[in-house]
Amino acid sequence: MFTRDILLLLPILAPILGALLLLLNPARSWLWPRVVAVLAAFFSLVALVVVFNLRQAGTILQLNLLHVVDYGLSFRPSFLGVTLAVAVAALWFLASIFAVSFLKSTHSPRRFFASFLLSMGGCVGVFLANDYFTFFVFFELMTFAAYPLVVHAESDHARRAGDIYLYMSVAGGLVLLFGILLLVWATGTAEIAPKLHVLLERGVNPYILAFMFLVGFGLKMGLVPLHIWLPYTYVSAPAPATAMLSGAMNKTGVYGLVVFLTVTLANKSETLAPAATLVQENIGLILLGLGLVTMLMGGFLALMQSNIKRLLAYSSISQMGYIVLALASAMYLTKEGGLAHTAAIFHAFNHALFSTTLFLLGGVIYMYAGSLLFDRLGGLARFLPFTAIAALIASLSVLGLPGFAGFGSKTLIHKALVAVAEHGDSWWLLMTEKLFVLGSAITAAYFIKLYLGIFFGKFKGAELRYRQEGWLMRTVLGVLCCGMLLVGMFPGLAMRFFSLAAEGTFVNITYLVKKLATVDFWTAYAYGGVFWPFALGIIVFVIAKYCRFFAWKYPKWLSVEALVFRPAYNFFLMLCCLYATKADGGICDVYDRGGTISGRLLRQVKRFDDLIDEGYEAVGHGTSQIVEQARQLDQGVNKAYQDVGGHAHSVAHGMSMVDTAADEAYALVGKAATRVPEGLNKLEGIGSTASTFSLQNVTIGSLIVAVILLMILTIMYIYGGQVL
Repeated sequence: MFTRDILLLLPILAPILGALLLLLNPARSWLWPRVVAVLAAFFSLVALVVVFNLRQAGTILQLNLLHVVDYGLSFRPSFLGVTLAVAVAALWFLASIFAVSFLKSTHSPRRFFASFLLSMGGCVGVFLANDYFTFFVFFELMTFAAYPLVVHAESDHARRAGDIYLYMSVAGGLVLLFGILLLVWATGTAEIAPKLHVLLERGVNPYILAFMFLVGFGLKMGLVPLHIWLPYTYVSAPAPATAMLSGAMNKTGVYGLVVFLTVTLANKSETLAPAATLVQENIGLILLGLGLVTMLMGGFLALMQSNIKRLLAYSSISQMGYIVLALASAMYLTKEGGLAHTAAIFHAFNHALFSTTLFLLGGVIYMYAGSLLFDRLGGLARFLPFTAIAALIASLSVLGLPGFAGFGSKTLIHKALVAVAEHGDSWWLLMTEKLFVLGSAITAAYFIKLYLGIFFGKFKGAELRYRQEGWLMRTVLGVLCCGMLLVGMFPGLAMRFFSLAAEGTFVNITYLVKKLATVDFWTAYAYGGVFWPFALGIIVFVIAKYCRFFAWKYPKWLSVEALVFRPAYNFFLMLCCLYATKADGGICDVYDRGGTISGRLLRQVKRFDDLIDEGYEAVGHGTSQIVEQARQLDQGVNKAYQDVGGHAHSVAHGMSMVDTAADEAYALVGKAATRVPEGLNKLEGIGSTASTFSLQNVTIGSLIVAVILLMILTIMYIYGGQVL
């Protein structure tokens, strides 16, 4: 039903419209942008809760918009997508409330909150997308909208962090786009659905496709070696923004990777099952190595940090390694990887909770102590007891101790790695589980360093700015801590809830249900799985502190940036310069040859033009002669017309005279004719007296008539001959 389907737009449009309202209405009230941000986030959260309830009730919601050339925006929430969307919206709502108090005196509040809301709209759109095209549009909207948050401080460090963030994000986005285009080319659609059997049938290498998606999503997650942007960004952005970058935005990378690996790379063909299983297992093995490197390197780098936010940034990188380990186990175990799949989703949710809490706590510490450096902190538990308690709950959640949020998910990850070792029967797979324990110990070590360095000992900084947290900050931190405690106390309930995300993946649901029934968190084995790493972490902390490892500064040449990215950049630049030089030489050669040919062509054109000019001149001369002859002919004709006209006038005059003479002759003849009868009568009388003719009978009148007739005939003969 359309009226229900339109609900899918509301959680996306609410923050986007709120951002536009802030940008288009330059109200100067300090409260205006904060109120709009909180209300927009709240409306988005409410709409998502409604969508979640409708979906759980069995209502199918789907919305297609703006279709152009067979593609447009398509929304259809999956269980995993709408669950993460609700969680992210709730965190965004809490972070916006926290920002009201934290950013009281910040500059450019409209810009900050507008970017904050635009990022939220993009993030929610990612989780509700039905195809990779829609996913990519909102993924990039979120990425670019977050840039003003990174450079909000407008310092040199912030600008450099923004540049690194932007360059890396654009590069990752392009690789992801290439992967999506390859998927569409190979399968004919961008829909999020099982496609592995189609790829295998058409001979498309699924490993290339997996690499592109892994780079695109792995960069957003901060996986090693794609993590170099993350510490710079998390340090420079304000605390509410950093909390969302770590707690919410990087979950779009987790979601994308989970969906691609477990849904798109799922197989629906029985005949291709062996080949598909081999592909999934190989990708799982690769991800196991990537997850271990990310977990361990992130942990070691966190140990060496002297800045709270930088330590938390590397901690976030390390926690992404845990999620990848769980996801890799699911891929390697294929249909039997349901528990590992659940562990990945469970830990992603837990990380969203405690990561958001820790970065907001970092904001509180900076706001009240004025520094984030360990050598300027210490003893804050006496001044900020509520913050100290909240930090303890969040830290224990990261460590995964019983009763806290991370306990359930880390226990499931440990079980998944044990299952991988048993399934593979390989020594290095067995080492994976041991390295997981080592990573957990390192996590415990740097959180012990974090907590002791901030809240214990003597305060080493200047005087505190304030003596107590604000009530808004306490409210937000209290809600987050309650969430972590609830998840920690009911891990079984949370596990069964997140296991529903396996719907539509390659996981065997029946097998998953059986495995879920066997999981018991409240056992000595489960406790040992978290307490042994914690105890080992204490030992690591003591050794590191005694050996002054915390103060050790590793050389820059040892960093991933120096070892990987800078050589890669220099090599790429060298190739570009080499081929650019060759290309430039080739272009110059083409220009030279082209110039020679053009010169020859122009000379031929000039010759042709000269011939045309000569022809024009000859034609012009001939034409002028013709015109002169025509003029002379015209004059001759005019003279002839004049001569003919004169002769015609003379003839007409002569004819007029002839006509006049004729008229006179006719008149005389008429008179003579009237006398004829009289003459005849006289002749008759004469005849009677003389019957014969004699010259004596000729009278003078008859002679006159004869002479006149003779003259008339003579004149007619003369003038008639001239006329004729």
